[in-house]
Amino acid sequence: MNPSSSLIEKHAGKRDRHDGVKREREMALRAAVGANRMRLIRQMVSESLVLSVAGLAGGIVMSWLLLKALNVFLVNAMARGADVHLNATVVIVALVLSTVTSVLASLAPAMRLSGTDPNRALRIGAGAGTGRGQHRLRSTFVITQVALSLVLLVISGLLLKNLQNLLKTDLGFDPQKILAVAVNLSPGRYQDRDPLVSFYQPLLEKVSHLPGVQAAGVIDLLPIAEWGDGYNIHITGQPPYPPDQEQGAETRLVSASYFDTMGIKLMRGRLLSPALDRPDNPAGTMVVNEAFRKKFFSNGGDPVGAHIDDADKAENKSAIAGVATSIRQDLQQPPMRRWIG
Repeated sequence: MNPSSSLIEKHAGKRDRHDGVKREREMALRAAVGANRMRLIRQMVSESLVLSVAGLAGGIVMSWLLLKALNVFLVNAMARGADVHLNATVVIVALVLSTVTSVLASLAPAMRLSGTDPNRALRIGAGAGTGRGQHRLRSTFVITQVALSLVLLVISGLLLKNLQNLLKTDLGFDPQKILAVAVNLSPGRYQDRDPLVSFYQPLLEKVSHLPGVQAAGVIDLLPIAEWGDGYNIHITGQPPYPPDQEQGAETRLVSASYFDTMGIKLMRGRLLSPALDRPDNPAGTMVVNEAFRKKFFSNGGDPVGAHIDDADKAENKSAIAGVATSIRQDLQQPPMRRWIG
């Protein structure tokens, strides 16, 4: 054994015993001057609660400061990073748990010290030492705290690594210069009117002429922020798919200017056009993304001009007008998608 290491351990043991004896003598003196056992227990529990509340308050202040410092980082990393803040319910629960934990943790030593015989504690004095079992218990607590701290440190490192990877994720569009606003129309007011003609088209016309606006578009469900509806589809002319294999694709309703607004590039065919894709056409027109093409046309076929079996009559089946680059709906993988004008 290293002599210097042994010396440190001996000094540390003496210091622990000295602190324990001082606390034991303090309780003995208080009991000797008339303090009953319940009063001693209340005192020690109160001291523990004060330290617990002070630690909790310091943690809350530190969390608030860190959130303020990381606000810009969170906004860039997540679609709703600006909404990350301290939750009052969580703070209250933490306060309750801290209080209960402090009371339970301080009751055992409080019961032991308050039951010390004053005559024995004062007679033995500074030469008394704590038992081997108490040292073992204290060492167990220290080891547990260090182990839990290491676990939290590793989890925090993995979380920061994940956030760093999210910042580098290619979304398929540049969110830095895009402003998204949710618009909810009254169903009663537009029940007998076409909202596209009476509201959305005039709105896009006004917004696109605002200073600094390069393009404006409409979509029913925003990328990244919301999930859409997906269902199984079948390409006309292809053999039936296996019954246990899902062939689904999500659908989005968009305006023709949506692609320019998001910076989505055309790969083949054409994009949606108000002149060609009129709402009164019996068959729908859609643009699919590259992920759709790779899944449903993996044999090398051309999606442009193909139809989807979404109607009984051939003239009513939706046609694919073009293929565009893929954008992500979540941060894991780009889904198969159809854009319908």
